[in-house]
Amino acid sequence: MNLIGMIPAFESPTMSPWVPAGLAIVTFFYYNAMGFKANGIGYLKHFMGPVLWLAPLMVLIEIMSHFIRPLSLTVRLFGNMFAGEQITNVFLTMNVPLWAIPLARLVGCAD
Repeated sequence: MNLIGMIPAFESPTMSPWVPAGLAIVTFFYYNAMGFKANGIGYLKHFMGPVLWLAPLMVLIEIMSHFIRPLSLTVRLFGNMFAGEQITNVFLTMNVPLWAIPLARLVGCAD
């Protein structure tokens, strides 16, 4: 989906924040389902941390970080795609030859 954004006048589908949000939510449910499938109810033990006396604090921290993860994934993917589109627009306004834009993005200038 993101490669289409390398073609001038096309926009990556992930430039809309709803697409990365949907991908992050699906990923969130998938890795939790796989955790429960592999470990059963014991999957919840990893929220307690390494030592038992820290468990009350660690559970709160782990639950918060666990549910914030989809937001983090959304912002990172959307930000990367937005930055890439902005770099492409800068190159287009500088009258750079069209073959140089994908080359600059491939060597890591945009992402």
